[in-house]
Amino acid sequence: MPPLGVLCVHERHYHCDRRRHQQNLYGPANQPAPQPYIHFSLYAYKECDRIKKYSTGLFVGRFQPFHNGHLAALRYAASMCDCIVIGIGSSQKSGTSTNPFTYAQRIRMIRSAIRGSGTESKTRIMGIPDFGDNEKWFGYIIGKVPSIDAVFTRNVLVRSIFRSHGIEVISPRWHDRKRLRATLIRGMIARGNRWKPRVPPGTAKEIGKLRHYG
Repeated sequence: MPPLGVLCVHERHYHCDRRRHQQNLYGPANQPAPQPYIHFSLYAYKECDRIKKYSTGLFVGRFQPFHNGHLAALRYAASMCDCIVIGIGSSQKSGTSTNPFTYAQRIRMIRSAIRGSGTESKTRIMGIPDFGDNEKWFGYIIGKVPSIDAVFTRNVLVRSIFRSHGIEVISPRWHDRKRLRATLIRGMIARGNRWKPRVPPGTAKEIGKLRHYG
């Protein structure tokens, strides 16, 4: 469950909160009804959490590397899904400044990073190669995970692809976006700057094992 006081960004929780008002659970009926993106009380969060969640969610990213912002978004997605599939994009690419880490290295990073995070038991990982064709890319994913109920991403193209096929897309809020950008972190790693506080300990551990970065 997100920390107390965060803004709820999903419409489902807003409708739940509004129903509580209509049932007079928030106080006198003449009080104004809650509006979208309000701050939640702990009671409201617990009550709204009983609403049916998604069965299977997809969290898409290249994770070059998997950083603290990714972990925060994964926790958010996992709180709304019975099962969350982490789709590692551009899985066939590595060894460049944009995609330095291999698919296998990214898997190890993610598995190490989410250990003990409360998401491990409901998470699985799949690779998603680039096809240069949006429909082939989408078809590949659906062929592997045909029961996707929701996709968690802030990527404009990925949002557009899934929405065009009628799949709900949810954009997790940025988490410390100024500091937690993969491009920035890759540059810090390459220069030997203080990058470890920006990634989960598991990610730092796996990167440290690599001869080039250790």
